[in-house]
Amino acid sequence: MNRKIELSVAILAGGQSRRFGSNKQAALFKGKTLLQIALETAREITPNVLFISNVPVEYKGQSLPVYPDIYKGKGPLAGIHSALVHSLTEYVAVMPVDMPLLTAGVYRFLLPFLTNEQPVVAESEKGMEPLVSVWNKKHSVLIEDRLKQNLLSIHRCVKALKGKKIPVHSEYEAYRSELFANINFPEELAQLLSR
Repeated sequence: MNRKIELSVAILAGGQSRRFGSNKQAALFKGKTLLQIALETAREITPNVLFISNVPVEYKGQSLPVYPDIYKGKGPLAGIHSALVHSLTEYVAVMPVDMPLLTAGVYRFLLPFLTNEQPVVAESEKGMEPLVSVWNKKHSVLIEDRLKQNLLSIHRCVKALKGKKIPVHSEYEAYRSELFANINFPEELAQLLSR
């Protein structure tokens, strides 16, 4: 895509952190909260940042718009849907709040593969990383239809949209597996900090 891309970044943190045991976004990683780290990374990509969370009252101190899932209890696909509906730009990069080593460079690597018709999704050596992806606002229509049918798999949604899986692990020069390390449990946070 040669033209200038109108892009927002949506930080997804809609979960209730049940596995983590406390508010994951507030967990500290090298002196900063996971939310602060995600915000800093997002702002390296674009000034247009929004936050998708089902507990928005906890984030009112942040200087960015906060939106809950429109379809509650439907998992991360509902978070992507809400981001697309609320974004003021044509394209939305999705960023999970729990990948503190993820870099803006990964998203810059994905953007040239973007077209009007298909989302682009990062692929690590573990496979598709659907929460590290870029979507067009118009994808919200198909996603909404799938949410209404309770078809909640992001992988299958990407397939239905003929999404492009980009092998970041083999084509991105600055790749390292830690980029996609996500934190679901306190032990994973401790393990990542010990590296």
